[in-house]
This record gives sequence, structure tokens and C-alpha cells, in this order.
Amino acid sequence: MTKFKYQPNHFKGTLKVPTASKMFVSTYQTTRYHISEDHNTNDILRSNYFAYFHSIASYGIILWGNSSYSRKIFTLQKRIIRIMMGAHPRTSCRELSKKLVILMIPSQYIHSLMNFLIGNQDKFLTNSSVHSINTRNKHHLHRPIANLSCFQKGASYSVIRIFNNLPQSITSLRNEKPQFKVALKNFICAHFFYYVDEFFDVQMICITDLHDSVNSYTIIRG
Repeated sequence: MTKFKYQPNHFKGTLKVPTASKMFVSTYQTTRYHISEDHNTNDILRSNYFAYFHSIASYGIILWGNSSYSRKIFTLQKRIIRIMMGAHPRTSCRELSKKLVILMIPSQYIHSLMNFLIGNQDKFLTNSSVHSINTRNKHHLHRPIANLSCFQKGASYSVIRIFNNLPQSITSLRNEKPQFKVALKNFICAHFFYYVDEFFDVQMICITDLHDSVNSYTIIRG
């Protein structure tokens, strides 16, 4: 474990960021299993991944997942997935992760943040609880004004930003934890975000398509 200084919001201290995947990598460097039609082999690959890497890499990810250090963990994850699939060292892991049904670090970061929110809703305010104006986003989480990048990269601010950009079909389930978690996992697995920015891009595309549909409908009626 490598010690890493990180201070999101009011959090101060030494956070142990995981870099322990040498054991897992060395195992697959010697065996170099290839993905196959043998479901038993595939299950062994995924079981070892979750036992040796995921259990460590997901620890405290809501605190370090938006830091520059996350790139090193992301690189280690891609190296492991390539070994699992017997792929070339330069092969993109975007499609490989889909075949293995393994969330990449950015997707896992989003997933962990939303699970944190669901378990700590009392720590966040909605727009309707801050003002009485009947706005379209009154049920969104209230986002405080923040100019410092260290605050914007913090867990609490990232939770708000990501939740407010989820589809309404998911945010409407925030008070129904099991359904929310299932809908969230399905949404993330449908896109397999390779970078956090892709999550926001998907929502912008959906909004643009919605506006185009409305405009087309208006033209047809006119």
C-alpha cells in the first residue's frame, strides 16, 4: 500500500491508496489464461480479479478516485485486464472490460459515489429545501458555490455533480435503495464509462437529442 496525501474538503490525513496488484499480475504473467468458451475458466479469472485487485482498488475510491493518482491505479487495472484476455499491451481495454463485465476505475468511482450518497442522504440538501422557487431542478441536490479545484474534486461535491446528471428515471428512485442500485448498475454497465467526463458527455447528448426531438415535433405541428 502506498501512502498518499489527499485533502478533499475538510478531510485531512494520510490515505492509503492501493497499488498492490503485483501478486495478481505475476500470477497471470506465468499462466496467461485466454478468455474462452469455458465458463469455468472465465469464472476463475473474474474471481481472482475481484479477490486480488478489486477488493483493494475499490477501498476508499470515493476519496482518491478523482485525483491524479487514480491514473496509476487505472493503468494497473488495464494491464491486468489485458493479461486476463491475452491481449496485446497496447490494446484498448474498453471492449475487453465489457466482455469480462468488469467496471473500469472511472465507472467504479461513479458507482461507489452514488452508493455513498444512498447511504448518507441526510448529509445532502435538495434545491427545494434551500429555496421555495418551483424550478425544474428543485429535486436536484443543492450544489454549493465553490471556486477552489480541491473542493470541486472532493467527494461531497462530486457526489452532487454526478447525481444531478443521472437520468431522472434513476434519481427518482433515491428513496428506494434496492431499485436505485439496480437501475444505477444497469445504467453504468450499459455505457462502461472509460473516463468520468464520458458520463457527463452522455447526459449532454441525451439533452441535445431531447431538444432536437421537441424542435422537430414543433416544426411538424406548425
